Amino acid sequence: MAGIFNGTMGTAKHIIFAQNQRPPMLPIAVIVQFDKDDYIGPSFCENMPNCVPIFPVTSHINDTNGLNLERQQLPLKLAWSITIHKSQGLTLKKSWVDLGPSENVAGLAYIALSRVRKLSDLVIEPMGFERLQSIKKTSNYKFRLLEEASPSPAKRAKYGIPKSPASTPLSSSTTNYTAYIQDVQEVQESKSSRNLYFNISLLTAKDKTQLVRVMVQRGESSKRQLFLQKMETQQPVTLSNLQVASSNMVFINKGTVIQYAPPHSIQFQFQPLAPMTSTPRDTILKNHNSGNFTASGCIKWLGEPSKPEHAKKQMVREAEITDPTGTINLSVWDSHFQQIEDYNSTL
Repeated sequence: MAGIFNGTMGTAKHIIFAQNQRPPMLPIAVIVQFDKDDYIGPSFCENMPNCVPIFPVTSHINDTNGLNLERQQLPLKLAWSITIHKSQGLTLKKSWVDLGPSENVAGLAYIALSRVRKLSDLVIEPMGFERLQSIKKTSNYKFRLLEEASPSPAKRAKYGIPKSPASTPLSSSTTNYTAYIQDVQEVQESKSSRNLYFNISLLTAKDKTQLVRVMVQRGESSKRQLFLQKMETQQPVTLSNLQVASSNMVFINKGTVIQYAPPHSIQFQFQPLAPMTSTPRDTILKNHNSGNFTASGCIKWLGEPSKPEHAKKQMVREAEITDPTGTINLSVWDSHFQQIEDYNSTL
């Protein structure tokens, strides 16, 4: 049966029952005529080309109670329509697409519209401009933008995107690290975008760490398990083509390459993450100390961003941070606006 595989479509021409049997009994065979491009083997009927009999299939299952269960069915299903997820990977001769009123995940519309080879083989159900804009409301829209901002080498080659000149230093939008995985946090959900993510802490040099954010889909655990394994074995890794957002947050995107780094490639030993201690608000207010402090608590914006008198481009936004011991005021520079929102308004 050359050319017949899961997903091959055809037309049921005849349904054959055993003598003196009728529905709801299973037929003994269904004669299906496949397209000549999909089936190149012999035909069941001389006067009906490309026809193949499809017979019932029986499977046996032994359950935990020792019972022998039997299931019999025809390996056929109706093909009047399929979901976009089911169409992924298929090439269809013609397609009539209904995109629906919204898009739950960025990229579904592209999958649906790219199943045919020519535009003339595609029919799209009428829709309004609002449907085209609905992609901006999808849960992974921001993550897809980050992916597209830094194409992988394979995508550059496929679409003819020029490479960065060799003499040009690494773009400020990407970076590389060879480091130990020092900490892997739990998966969290962003309140602003509903995206799921977890953060990892890289030990990039002795006593120097870098926080990296990893976006994940719902139900996905393989990425976090990978980093947990590297952390437990204290095995150094090289992360190439990390995305740096305008907020200076570092992301792992689709183009990021994660590779094993030999121990001699790193000139310092693994150090476990030291517990972070924060200074209570009342201590800062009481002593009026100057210098650097580590604080934790809830941040609340007190107004809109404004431009300081002597600043050229930077914006500042006033806020307050509160913990059980008190509240102090903050002046936050614009490079940290998005970071604070991404961290669900918690430092």
